[in-house]
Amino acid sequence: MEKKNKIGDSLKSVLKGNTMIFILVGVMLLFEILIRMSGHGSLFAPANITNIIRQNAYVAILATGMLLCILTGGNIDLSVGSVVALVGALAGVFIVNLGMPIWLAICLCLLIGTLIGAFHGFFIAYVHIPPFITTLAGMLLWRGVATIVLDGKPIAPFPQKYLNLFESFIPSANKESNEIVVFGELVDKNTLIATLFIALVCVLVFIAVEIVSRRKKIKNNYTVSSRGSFIAKLVVLSAVILLMGQFLARDRGLPVVLILLAVIVAAYS
Repeated sequence: MEKKNKIGDSLKSVLKGNTMIFILVGVMLLFEILIRMSGHGSLFAPANITNIIRQNAYVAILATGMLLCILTGGNIDLSVGSVVALVGALAGVFIVNLGMPIWLAICLCLLIGTLIGAFHGFFIAYVHIPPFITTLAGMLLWRGVATIVLDGKPIAPFPQKYLNLFESFIPSANKESNEIVVFGELVDKNTLIATLFIALVCVLVFIAVEIVSRRKKIKNNYTVSSRGSFIAKLVVLSAVILLMGQFLARDRGLPVVLILLAVIVAAYS
């Protein structure tokens, strides 16, 4: 009886700690069923996975920065979307309209974004206006400034060198096609091998980092999960990485923006 209670408590702990993950999996499976029933392909089509990463990478980058705000007293920055809109508008003006070198335009945009953050920080730290109010005002202010800068019109086209920084893939597309059939689809052989190799390296690095981190926690007398739970976590997450790798390998390879996202997350970690 006592053993059953322990198993039940363990299951409850797992469900409580991973509720959002289970909900996400359930939603994805529901949409997969609905999309297949409607005859519109699959949610897990390789091209769709690639597009989801490319189109939402900026959201993950913003969330990574927002984490610092939340950790420092439970604050929040409501203006991040408007600041991104303004910085993006200025990047278009600098690069397309003014013909400024790409590296200089990026540095100026980073500087402007930093100054806006410092502007908000001044009112929060020295004028003692609550972060919610300060950033709410910033959300309205900088969105308006972005509209003024753009004059309500899009700016295009960006030079190819700029697009290569964020819209390219690794490995780069090869003119000489060397395709093989994988799961009934034609896939570039070089892209498949290179992407799966990178995914495997990521798995090995992930496992090594987790093992080292666990040993440090044990050495410093921190509470850690059981060995079985730890191994299960490594196996599941490694499988997820390899699964994502094969999706990307069957499309165009590893998006450069995903690498930039990984670097930013690692730096903040």
